[in-house]
Amino acid sequence: MRFDSAAALANHVKKFCKDSEYADKNKIEDRLKVLNRGKDSQSMTNFNFHDLKQGLKRGQFGGASLENLKGHFESSRIRHNDIQREALRK
Repeated sequence: MRFDSAAALANHVKKFCKDSEYADKNKIEDRLKVLNRGKDSQSMTNFNFHDLKQGLKRGQFGGASLENLKGHFESSRIRHNDIQREALRK
């Protein structure tokens, strides 16, 4: 979700995320660590700035071309939007 301001985010958290793991940034980070445990060491979350800069110069990042990554992110965005529309429809 995206919010226009910090106040809008705070209002959302206060009303909808109360007593939820989503209201606590540390809980979310811990959950991401659990989910990413055991994944390939070349995952995007493990790149440092130097690796990122070098990958961009080569036109390749983590073994994938930037064009393939762009396509992956675009398809993920479309899939996310479809899921979100379906949830709102229900």
